[in-house]
Amino acid sequence: MYKFIICPDILLDLLLTPGWNEDNHNLEERTKNCENLKDLIDESKINIYLPPGIFQIIKANLEEQYSDSDRIGQEVRNLLNMVTTDLKVSQDQIYEESTNLRFPKNKNYSEEILLISAMKIQAYAIIASLETIQMAREIQNLNQDYFRDYNIPLLNLNSFLSSWSKGKEIFEDNENESIFVYTPGKRITKLPIGATSIDFAYKIHTDLGNRCKKVLVNEVEYSLTEPLQNGDVVEIVKGENGDIVEILKIENLKKIIWNDYCKTSAAKKGLKRCLRTKLQREGWKIINKYFSRKYKRQIKKIANQLFYQSDNEIAFKLGQGTLKIEELREIIEKKLLSEDEEKRHCLILPKDSLLKGNGNREFEISTCCHPIPGQRIIGISSSLSRPIKVHHKDCLKIQGLKNNQLIGIDWNCNQAKVCLKLRLINKSNTLIPILKQLEDKWKIEHNIHSVTPGKDSLSCVLIEMILTSNHYLNEIIDKLRKMPRVQEVRVKKIHPFRNH
Repeated sequence: MYKFIICPDILLDLLLTPGWNEDNHNLEERTKNCENLKDLIDESKINIYLPPGIFQIIKANLEEQYSDSDRIGQEVRNLLNMVTTDLKVSQDQIYEESTNLRFPKNKNYSEEILLISAMKIQAYAIIASLETIQMAREIQNLNQDYFRDYNIPLLNLNSFLSSWSKGKEIFEDNENESIFVYTPGKRITKLPIGATSIDFAYKIHTDLGNRCKKVLVNEVEYSLTEPLQNGDVVEIVKGENGDIVEILKIENLKKIIWNDYCKTSAAKKGLKRCLRTKLQREGWKIINKYFSRKYKRQIKKIANQLFYQSDNEIAFKLGQGTLKIEELREIIEKKLLSEDEEKRHCLILPKDSLLKGNGNREFEISTCCHPIPGQRIIGISSSLSRPIKVHHKDCLKIQGLKNNQLIGIDWNCNQAKVCLKLRLINKSNTLIPILKQLEDKWKIEHNIHSVTPGKDSLSCVLIEMILTSNHYLNEIIDKLRKMPRVQEVRVKKIHPFRNH
């Protein structure tokens, strides 16, 4: 049966007749509405609950109307025949709830009783006079934190009867679906029936859910996975970030049976993200333990090759155990071997240099002078354990170096993949003229690798392009720097390659 709470004025209209208090406004309509409401009560279609404290207000009004105690007694019996008084909530509880609330001036005592009692019994609506509704809404506005999840409709009698005649859907939304629980500070939180303390924690804040260590319900320690009851006061004890998945012993996303832990989508998503972050951290610990910096640099490169979104995805798979460290090492070693072979084939070393043990050395293309295939180059060797740095022959960095540090090398390829990093002002059509210049003037193949908006009104754009010996990279960079809204242009990486 549908549960409602009705304000004292309308209850007195039902007991006596509209106009009992000399308020004759819309008297005919009010009389008809009261008759219709009484029919619904008599036919047991709706159930009216009488909150503690409202009875005293009605009795006081009856005593003002009648001096005959028998008549007053009869009206009280009529009232009790219409309503249910078993709310399982006392006047002291309502008073305690209301002590932390702020109230407007000239309020009646009945408004907070109606609001709090309706929440306690999960009423479908409060039926009240326009004056009572206005005052109740003022109380809600003054206490927005407390009433944040409060969604019980406040309806005047005419609106209620109109809604009822059109269908009961407006009242069925709350039927057997929700509970209201409280924070220690008496903030109301609405949750579905069957919700646990985990649902509560994630409803308050994601960080509180992630750090949930234990819970006190009504000041007693309580299981995190046991359903909460309507009216419970719930206090979450915080620990470290990620404690929740440790306590629940969740080890694998695929093995989670969500209903064992929570009901709400917010809690399910929160647990999933928390576990993912935990496993990702464990994966990075494995990577840092077993791989050198050279190997770690390759992880980002092979993410796409393995159909992963990023290097964090690889770390997550390692942490979860679906990717083994041996498998990852084998993939990286193959990648490094193929890259080293390709680089070595792109450059030619003199015979005397090969005899000195330089044949298996790695190469790095310098980003200070940006040498590309077709330009005169020279290598700088600081030690046999470090890669040979490839510079333009006119680069200032080679001036003053000793001959034993220089290695004569030449290109064995005619093109290179160059990655440029541009910082552009965040305005529309900033990038289009740059791409048009690359296509129309220089006939350069290019690909936008990424666009990252920054906090300083600038965007970082990575452009990959294929340059041949016919192109002059420094000239391209100088021209791009002079274009409108371009703040910075620099070379991020140069990778020479041969056509196979």
